[in-house]
This record gives sequence, structure tokens and C-alpha cells, in this order.
Amino acid sequence: MTNGSSSLSLTSRESVSVSLPEDHGRGDVPRRLSTPWGAAQTISPIGPGVISVSTAGHGGMRVEGAARKRVQAMFPGFVPFSGHLDWFEEDCDVYLVVVALQELFTLKAQEAASRYLATEHAREYLKRRGVSVNVANDVSHACVVCREPDALVCDDCQAFVCIDHESPRTRNISSETLCLRCEAKARG
Repeated sequence: MTNGSSSLSLTSRESVSVSLPEDHGRGDVPRRLSTPWGAAQTISPIGPGVISVSTAGHGGMRVEGAARKRVQAMFPGFVPFSGHLDWFEEDCDVYLVVVALQELFTLKAQEAASRYLATEHAREYLKRRGVSVNVANDVSHACVVCREPDALVCDDCQAFVCIDHESPRTRNISSETLCLRCEAKARG
């Protein structure tokens, strides 16, 4: 099977592409699926143990097995909004999946997750869902490329980047911080 991509709605306002790993076959994706939000209308594989679903009114991701354990290890005590430990709703919960399983998602999705987790709304939501505010701070301020903690914010795209992924040109000649991608875009 070749790499494919599908569209994943992280919020009602933002859609990003996700890459499907080479070894993830579509055979393990059910044709019909009941979700906490009703019957699934679309079911898209994301990676091993992770599928994205949408229903008539909502959606999210089902995260199982080793993938679920990785999310749980990064966000101990978190109880998804749905109340079901395997189901992460699309408005807030899926950002935790993106951060914990970043290799399955595009840089754009990772940046969106970091930006969301840096908001006061996210911190309050996670606190109500059982996650320590310190965990949310540590994750939200980590480099979107390598997860190095205490990253800087790119002045253009607002993504968190560590010094290795910040533009060396802007670091030396101005107080502006740009990630390597935004620096290339500015030159381009």
C-alpha cells in the first residue's frame, strides 16, 4: 500500500492533512461503527490503533491499544469528554492525540495542537478533565518538531520551536523569532 492522505477536521474551522503510514492497511477499519456521537458516516484510518470518524453532528477519533497507552502516558488522568477512554472528540480532545502521536500527523496539525494547548481555554478544559496544568504547559510549550521543552514562539505562524528549529538568520540580526519554514517562506 502506498502512503495516502485524508482530511482530518481538528476543529470546525480548521482542516489538516494526515499521513497514513506505509504499514497501515485499511482492512482493520470497520465498515459500520457506533460512536458516542451516533453512527459514523465517515471512517478514516490515521495509523495503527487510530481512526478518525465523523457523524451527522460531530466526530472525533477512536484511539486503542498501544496508541491509547501512549496518550495516557503523556496525559495521565485524562478522561475524554465523551466519557469513553477510547473516544476523543474533535473540538478539544483530539489535540492530545496529535501531540502524543505526532509522527502520524502533519507539522500543520502539530502546530495547531500546540497553539490550542497554549490557550487559557485549553488549560481550563484539561484541568476539568483531570490533567495537571503543568503537564499542559510542558506540552504546549514544546518544540513542534522535536518536542524540546521551553521552545520559543515563531512570530509568523505562532508555532513553538526550539533553537535548533529557529531560523539562525533572524536569531543573529533581529529580535524577531521565525521557524525555519517561515524563514524559507519569507525568502521565497
